[in-house]
Amino acid sequence: NSSFLAWHGSPMGNWHSILRMGLRNYSKTKHQANGAAYGSGIYFGKNFSLSWGYCRPGTNPGWSKSRFGVSMSCMALCEICYHSDDAHHHRGKKDV
Repeated sequence: NSSFLAWHGSPMGNWHSILRMGLRNYSKTKHQANGAAYGSGIYFGKNFSLSWGYCRPGTNPGWSKSRFGVSMSCMALCEICYHSDDAHHHRGKKDV
């Protein structure tokens, strides 16, 4: 039962939704933008540079009139709270 800090990177076009509704798991839906190398879920990185790549810096198609320009990028530093009662293990299942 503890917590740690981790980074979440996402393209600028996703941040309006993230700020309004929080981080949501869109795995296996039409909204999924990246692969799921480690299964379904929301991915975080302890290393800034790992998550930075998912921001797709310089690709800001939805906010072309932003004062910050099209090169604006955004990262979230999140506190991940872990409680042993919340852990689910899916060893041997196909839908991890």
